[in-house]
Amino acid sequence: MTEKVTWNVDGIAELLLRVGQGAHEDFEKLLNRFEPLILKLVKEFDFQYHEDIKEELMIELFLAAKHFKPITTRNRGDSAR
Repeated sequence: MTEKVTWNVDGIAELLLRVGQGAHEDFEKLLNRFEPLILKLVKEFDFQYHEDIKEELMIELFLAAKHFKPITTRNRGDSAR
């Protein structure tokens, strides 16, 4: 039985799952989705650190995808409907 992902904001959960399962080509799609947020966060720091911080955030996004475990109806305790 396939578990139903209950959280999937505009396909982000599926992208996270695919990247976490080794579909590295989908990481670019994931980065494109998060780029506005990453750029907004980077602007909070001194200009000289922008590229370093951007790279660190991209690495953290990749690592988070590797450890992503979606909430499903099965592990949430909901009964299947």
